[in-house]
Amino acid sequence: ALSTERRLSLMIFKDAALVGRFEACLQALFQKQLVMDVTMTGLGLAEASTADPLAGASFLISAFEFSWDEERSLPQMAMKPEFAKRSDIFEALRSVLPDVFSEKRV
Repeated sequence: ALSTERRLSLMIFKDAALVGRFEACLQALFQKQLVMDVTMTGLGLAEASTADPLAGASFLISAFEFSWDEERSLPQMAMKPEFAKRSDIFEALRSVLPDVFSEKRV
């Protein structure tokens, strides 16, 4: 088993395109939540949600954090230390991304 320090060193994503995709997905999720809240309120079906619009991305938010790589002047995404300490990291990843470790099929 890998130590927490080793997990943290391996789970830093510095690929600007990959980090950009995650940021874009989170932004799209936020925007869709806002549209849904406005629509639901407009239809009188429910009050606008006061919940966190990124609650659907709770796994990503609880496991990773976005930061800035000063050396490269680029964004990066890294596993949070609290998550790295878990003994069930792979099970947690599989629970939200069932094919995360499967062979890619074209």
